[in-house]
Amino acid sequence: MLRIALLGYGTVGSKVAEMVNAQITHILTKHPRVTDDPRFTTSYQEICDADDVDVIMEAMGGDEPAHSYIAQALRQGRSVISANKKMLALHLEELVNLAKAHHAQLFCEASVGGGTPWMFTLRQAKQVEPVEALMGIMNGTSNLILDDMDRD
Repeated sequence: MLRIALLGYGTVGSKVAEMVNAQITHILTKHPRVTDDPRFTTSYQEICDADDVDVIMEAMGGDEPAHSYIAQALRQGRSVISANKKMLALHLEELVNLAKAHHAQLFCEASVGGGTPWMFTLRQAKQVEPVEALMGIMNGTSNLILDDMDRD
């Protein structure tokens, strides 16, 4: 079973925790929680030092400290899942390079078009035929706005 450290326990993080609760070994939160659940921590270093973490799921939002935490996880060879649009927009190239250099994976499909599995489909297509280019707007909100502008 994949062991997950969850960074952030707000709206997104708490919903992720509901879905994969049995797999979560650590939950990073800004504010200490009064709970009997020993998985909660306010220390990212505790997560970095843990032996029971296979993947980091980042649901903090914003640029920092999310960027620093993800970069450190990738340097440790841990794969990362992020839905953080802002941080990925600012640091995607750096994080992809870190993932490659440290044999980790960076999954960011949930950051844009999370309900549309276009990256999964693209990975499958690449197994059959080389993909030379991909162009388009991969954000449902932008598609909706542009479609409305075109129509009206």
